[in-house]
Amino acid sequence: MKRSKQVKKIKKLLKGDLFYTSQIIDNSSFVDFCFLDKFEGKEFIWNACATTTKGDYYDIINSDALTEAYEKYPNPVDYTFDQHFQEVEGEFTRWVEPNPELADKRYRYMSERIIEELNKRELKIKSYNIEVDESYKYGIGLHIRLPLEGINTKDITDFIRRFLKYGKDMYKHMSPTKISFDADDIGVYLPEGSEFVRWKDFNPKSSVEIKFYE
Repeated sequence: MKRSKQVKKIKKLLKGDLFYTSQIIDNSSFVDFCFLDKFEGKEFIWNACATTTKGDYYDIINSDALTEAYEKYPNPVDYTFDQHFQEVEGEFTRWVEPNPELADKRYRYMSERIIEELNKRELKIKSYNIEVDESYKYGIGLHIRLPLEGINTKDITDFIRRFLKYGKDMYKHMSPTKISFDADDIGVYLPEGSEFVRWKDFNPKSSVEIKFYE
């Protein structure tokens, strides 16, 4: 699809609003959204994802732990993801773990590493940040870190207005504090005998509600 068609599609979804998202925003830890901008007189799309500082911090730790877990407990040489889908009652398919014992070891190791690295507090990140990602097929990616406990519609609107005025260097004149968090700060723990990290408050901020009515 050409850029002009994508822009028209987004305009239709915006319905006069400043941005569009398929999520229901309610004190969220992350929000995927898009908005329009202009460059040399032509409109284009920003495909944006805003995360809270704590949410982004946890995602970095989680991603590193996942990589380590697969390095320590790799899949068999002949493993193929697509081969492990099973039909359910002839209506849809589901993926079935072919090596549950291996997966349990991997998940347990990953969870232990998450808690361990959080409590070390060695990773330090800027409390707010903006990164541009030009690898997107349509539009330009924008990764935003906001020093908030939860993201709401006003936070997105305020950010976009400032961004459209000052651009991706809107934080350049500021000196963001580098901070770290432990498991208690994030609100996670690893129950005894469990393979999975749990959220103390069931992590409602990281749940994603989709607006199916659109």
